[in-house]
Amino acid sequence: MCAASQLQKASYDAEIPFEEIHRRSENLQKAIEATKMEDNSNPVISILCDGAQEKYSAMVGLEQEELRRRMIATAEIFRHTSHLYVYRITHGVEEPLTSDMEESLQTALQLLTQVPDALGPGANLGWCLVVLGAELDLLDQRDYIRSRWYSMHLLGIYNTKSGEKILEAVWNHRDLVRSGLATPARWQDIMKDMGEHQILV
Repeated sequence: MCAASQLQKASYDAEIPFEEIHRRSENLQKAIEATKMEDNSNPVISILCDGAQEKYSAMVGLEQEELRRRMIATAEIFRHTSHLYVYRITHGVEEPLTSDMEESLQTALQLLTQVPDALGPGANLGWCLVVLGAELDLLDQRDYIRSRWYSMHLLGIYNTKSGEKILEAVWNHRDLVRSGLATPARWQDIMKDMGEHQILV
């Protein structure tokens, strides 16, 4: 994610030629693909609040196999979302997704249903919701993303509210573009116009 963010900034600031941006993006896509997790993987994670009187974990209440399944799904959501993020560095928002990128989008949306709430790994999907959501026009898909924000808010994960606000603005802008009332804009530009500078995951 760090390398992708640096590449996006270099592209936006025109620090290096487009040909080099394109070359680096292709290499980054290959590196992202190499991080694929198979269904039989056994990831390890530990999120603890050691400073408290008692130790708390974001994994409380999840059976081990269910936790493993959600962890793999979450990692794959991040992988597919990263593919889309890097793709948009070299392709304007007015350009349709390639078949590979459309497959990543649909796979990520399907995987979201395997992480059905914000308990456990699902608490870290704020950035993914913005990047995935920025590609969506269908109302039922947007409503599903809204429901994910709502679940996070119910559990007190309020640092994602800026992401939700940005995505709603992106959707409003996409609708204006489709109506011929605005020109296409990247979600990062809309974020900056709103005075927002980051999306917390």
